[in-house]
Amino acid sequence: MKIYFISFCVIFFIFFGCVDKNAKDDVLTTAQLNHSEDYYLKKIQSLDTIPFSKREDFLQKILTDFDDISNKDTIQIYNIIKSIHFSNINNRDSVILHLNRIKGKNEIKVLEFLYRYKYETYGSDKISYQKIDSLYRILHIAENHNSKFTHLLYDELARAYFQNEDSEKALEYTKLYFENTPFKNNEKVMQRYFDIRVIIAIRLENLDEMLTYMDKARELAFHLNDTIAIARAYDYKSQYFMKTNQFSKSVKAAQRSFAFHKKTNLLSNAVYHNLAFSFLKDKQPDSAIYYLNAGQKFLKENDIPSDISGYYRLLKDVYLFKKDYETVVKIHDTLLNLTHVNQIKVKNDKIAELELKLKTEKKDNDIKVLIETNSLNQQVILQQKWLLIIGGLILIVISVLIYNTYSKKLLKEKNEKLEIDKKRYLLEQKARQSQLNPHFIYNAITNMQGLIMTDKKMEANVYLVALSKYIRDVLELNRQEFVNLDDKINAIENYLKLQQMRYENVFDYKININIQSEDLLIPPMIVQPFIENSIEHGFKNIEHKGLLEIDIEERENQLYIKILDNGSGKGVDSITGKKSLSRIITQERFDLIFNQDGKRNAFFEARPFNENDVSGYIVEIFLPIIKS
Repeated sequence: MKIYFISFCVIFFIFFGCVDKNAKDDVLTTAQLNHSEDYYLKKIQSLDTIPFSKREDFLQKILTDFDDISNKDTIQIYNIIKSIHFSNINNRDSVILHLNRIKGKNEIKVLEFLYRYKYETYGSDKISYQKIDSLYRILHIAENHNSKFTHLLYDELARAYFQNEDSEKALEYTKLYFENTPFKNNEKVMQRYFDIRVIIAIRLENLDEMLTYMDKARELAFHLNDTIAIARAYDYKSQYFMKTNQFSKSVKAAQRSFAFHKKTNLLSNAVYHNLAFSFLKDKQPDSAIYYLNAGQKFLKENDIPSDISGYYRLLKDVYLFKKDYETVVKIHDTLLNLTHVNQIKVKNDKIAELELKLKTEKKDNDIKVLIETNSLNQQVILQQKWLLIIGGLILIVISVLIYNTYSKKLLKEKNEKLEIDKKRYLLEQKARQSQLNPHFIYNAITNMQGLIMTDKKMEANVYLVALSKYIRDVLELNRQEFVNLDDKINAIENYLKLQQMRYENVFDYKININIQSEDLLIPPMIVQPFIENSIEHGFKNIEHKGLLEIDIEERENQLYIKILDNGSGKGVDSITGKKSLSRIITQERFDLIFNQDGKRNAFFEARPFNENDVSGYIVEIFLPIIKS
């Protein structure tokens, strides 16, 4: 009866109380924060007032509020802040990762659109019709809900129209931005607004407005001691003198601007270009050529991409002034080639824009059809409500059957897992027993006793330290499912030194590590059985000095371990006449740890080796690369 009651409750909530799981998780998790969502929205809103160089520290401080929340990736406001953070450091892949996690409404929806739009239009020379249309759509939503971020959408529209060379529209939305920003009295916001008004006035050739906002921008720049803004102010002054045909003053202002840019490490190709243009207008063509070429050299030295057509156009004007018509013809041919390439690109962009426009119009029509269809569906749903309730009752019975079947399946899987765990523990126990070999311990103690009896106290002490370290390594490292590769290499090296003392240096060894091993993990008790076989069997009854080489490297995206000896070439199989227990245990452990999906993810190969007059035995082990 209890199962039937629970099933009925589930059906009831399915039909009458569905709740968005993601929204629920977000509410519960946000409740763990010390501040409300509105608090963080205001923090994001205030970014306009913070210098770009300090924004990253500001964002990092906000993100510390989320450090102790386990499922913070489900919080909408957290993903917005992370998107802004990665946008600041130009990590575009991470920006889109966090934006794709956002499924919010109202303010969150506006912010998600805003930063996705910035992501998609980054580096674009022109903004497509589709993008501007999408800006208007979200602006309509923001205005209807009195969004805190409506002014940022006005700002993006102003930028889009300016990039598309519609300066009148750019001016209209720049004014709307400043009228609607809650920070119009903030000096950083005012500085930015004055600069934009100067740039638009230059484009519209409105000299009175240019002079007005140029003076405001310069005065505020010096007040704030903003080096970048001061550099722009010098440049505005040069352009103003240029517009008013005061060319000698324009050159002096441009030279001051250039010197200030150079002093503050703010040089750019535009600074070189403006100075060259000022020299040309002042009838100093050689100086113009010098700074044009210096600008191109600056671009190459700093590996900065640029549209080279502007350089050739101004260079052509300089040589026209010099009446060097032969050079003018060469430059003109170069410009024609560049123009042809650009025309093809513009043509393709226009075709793509028209295609997007048609798709957008089709999408609008589809939305209208969907709305009408949805209205009809609502009526059908209302009529079918009782049918769904009856279906729900039937579903109760089916749910009980599924529950019983699923419970049995879970119980079976649990038993299988317990059986696998039991088998793994038995294999690990066998591996430990094979590694902590009583025969080996007995021989080691006997050797140490012989050293003591012959009064070789120093050698006995070294032997005792190595033996105790070996036993500690076996007991400590082998308790873990995976051990650090560096730790395992140290344990192997200690074991080899112990064996060298035991057999009075009848063999040498080399360990070659050709991989960054600090953070790599391997299962314990994998390598040592094969090393022991080489020492105990490979070097037995040989006339020459044994050499054991261990190579560790990455091969075919796997951890590759090679154990090669120059012994008799007889592995343990050939001596005992049957497969060794250590090899069987090793392969079974590989199958349990790595190969349960039926693939050969981990394996080893062992065989006699005879190559280049060197014979012996080789073992090659292939393991998945696992990092800590």
